[in-house]
Amino acid sequence: MATSRVELKKPLSRASSRAPRDAEGLAQARLISKRAEFQMSFLRVERRTVREQLDSFAALGHNEDKEAG
Repeated sequence: MATSRVELKKPLSRASSRAPRDAEGLAQARLISKRAEFQMSFLRVERRTVREQLDSFAALGHNEDKEAG
């Protein structure tokens, strides 16, 4: 009788056996994506700050040239 149970039992499909790993991989991919979004937003703010500083230094240098001339 034990062999008949094994024969009647439906084998696991590849998709169902892979589902837990896929869910874990998807969660990791989301975490990596969120981390990358945060880093990119930080870099955008940093770049904007540097650009503003360069503009202000350029303006200061331009004003000094006018005062000297």
